[in-house]
Amino acid sequence: MKVLFYKYIRGEIKGANQKIVDTYFDSIPVLKANPELLQKFNFLVEHARPFYELKGCFIATHAPCKNKYLGKLDEKSLRKMRNFHLNRDMPTQEQLLFLKKRGFK
Repeated sequence: MKVLFYKYIRGEIKGANQKIVDTYFDSIPVLKANPELLQKFNFLVEHARPFYELKGCFIATHAPCKNKYLGKLDEKSLRKMRNFHLNRDMPTQEQLLFLKKRGFK
């Protein structure tokens, strides 16, 4: 699993909207200007796991997701553990209610 940013900086993504890249990926010039930092970033991405599990205690993911996706390696579950998108037209609290069902406060 490789992140969009990683793929873009390696030149694997063509035709990206430059305005979006400049607005949301302002780390690109920093990494390109510092080869040592870029090497460290690449190492972290290449060795990252989709989730971390401490048996019997918890599973840490990049994004909040429903229990049914936790710890699974199918494509849909990996995507759910990696990405969570808020609908800006709805209240945030409403969209995170599923976390309350798991006991989070």
